[in-house]
Formats: sequence, structure tokens, C-alpha cells
Amino acid sequence: MSSQHMFQIRPYDCDAYGHLATARYLRIVHEADSAGPGRLASTVASWQPRTLFFEFFRPLNAGDQVEVLTTSTSDCLREYVLRRSGSEEIAATASIEWWLANLGRGEPAATATQGEPQDARNLSSFGPPELPRPPRGVFSMERRVLWHDIGSDYAMRLGAYGRIVIDCSIEVGAHFGWSVQRSQEEGIGYVARRLWMEFGQPAGLGDDLRVSSYVSQLKRSTIIRHYLCLLYTSPSP
Repeated sequence: MSSQHMFQIRPYDCDAYGHLATARYLRIVHEADSAGPGRLASTVASWQPRTLFFEFFRPLNAGDQVEVLTTSTSDCLREYVLRRSGSEEIAATASIEWWLANLGRGEPAATATQGEPQDARNLSSFGPPELPRPPRGVFSMERRVLWHDIGSDYAMRLGAYGRIVIDCSIEVGAHFGWSVQRSQEEGIGYVARRLWMEFGQPAGLGDDLRVSSYVSQLKRSTIIRHYLCLLYTSPSP
């Protein structure tokens, strides 16, 4: 089963490079998925991401209209193809495995239609990178889940995870002396080529998150950046 939806890219959807921001890609596929047919509805449970793979081919810019083709292979697994309207060239592709969680508890809801778990990463010919152990002195930052981060199920939206990841990448660069300004002065810019995400317990309103980031496989023009986003208890004042 498949469905198609159109999205208009606004200037505020773009980052400082003028490209559609990574978090907005996540938001678009989430909205396309929510609007598509064939999704099992529930008033006591909500669909939460379990695994995600995104691959970026061509940037999208303000003023572009984006066609999103969503293909459903089950209630759990969705594949997405993003194209600029009027073009046959693919801008990005994504695969997401969703699971049905009991609202307020973050536990799997028993459904006859969910079937066996299907890892979205298996749809990619590039397997997920191995997650090395964090080095000593790894950079970490803290964020609290706020009202604008959550949906009607009070769980953190997919796009909000994307914002946290990008914020962390900017802050870790500045922490080690490579601010955005310095990178621009040196003629250096970073864009995402592929994105893998694995999700555990859904974060909700008021939760405190600790996000750590470190790199591996540093090459001449590419690098893999890893992120760990953990729920934690804030120290008492």
C-alpha cells in the first residue's frame, strides 16, 4: 500500500546553508506517515519509532515543493522517497520501523497486526556503523523535553530528536574550538549523508536528557559522528 503527499519548503524550514534542515526531513516523513492510509489506529497507544535509516542525495531549498511517496509493507514498516516536485531525481530516502506503545507507559501494546519486528536498517545496503565505546572525556550536554517537543501523545516528536542531534553537533564543535564561525572562515561545512537512529524508551514532557557525542572513522572528507541520548535524573539543587 502506498500514498503520496506534497510539502512546501518554507525559509524557516532551512538551516544556515539554505538547505532543508535535518530535523525537518524527519518531521516531513512523520507527517506523511501520519496522513497515510493503512495505519492501525488506537486511542490508548501511539506509534513510536524503533529504528530509522535516512540517506540524503540532493539538498532541498526554500520554495521547493516536495513529493513524499510512502510505501507500507506492514503496520510497522514504512519506506519513504522524497523528490522535488517536477523532478524524477530522488532527494532523499528513508525507512522507519514503528512500534505501538501504550500511552504513558512506553511499553509495547499487544496487537495482532504488528507482526515480527523488522529492522529498518536492513533495508539499507550500507549497514549501520559499529558503535564504539565512548572515549574518556566525551562531550555531553543536557536538554529538557519541552512543550513544543511533544505531540498529542505527550511523547517526544521525531523531529525533536533531530533538532537535539544537530544542536549537539554544533555545541561539540564549539567546545573543541571549531565554532560555526571558524569553520566558515576556514571554508569548511558539514552536511549529513546518512543517518541511522535507534530508539528505546520514548522521552516525554519534562524528561531530562543527556546527549553525548564523539567521532570515528575520520577520513579526508567524511566522518561518522555518534550520539547517545539518555534519560537521566537532574541533580537536586
